[in-house]
Amino acid sequence: MHCVTSVTDFACTNGGNRRFQPGMAASSGETLLQLALGGADLVCLSDFLTWQHRQRGELVQVLVAETLPVSQPIHAVYYRNTQLSSRIVCFLDYLAEQMAWPD
Repeated sequence: MHCVTSVTDFACTNGGNRRFQPGMAASSGETLLQLALGGADLVCLSDFLTWQHRQRGELVQVLVAETLPVSQPIHAVYYRNTQLSSRIVCFLDYLAEQMAWPD
């Protein structure tokens, strides 16, 4: 997997990153998605946020031939000093299995 240093870096097939200077910034992926749908700017968003819009032709992926898959860590935050319900333990186990790095 490849790593980018910020949301303005796009990992590319040439081994480097392409950097874009955004015209605006937001801390919410949903906000960036709505801005992109409104034609405001180029955004770097996860596939899970954009796949339906790309299928409908509302968004178009750019740099397709140069783009590499990028994974970023996620964190499950919970109180460790309390007894977790079996439902939460099951969910955390599922996340760990699904998000594990391939060997």
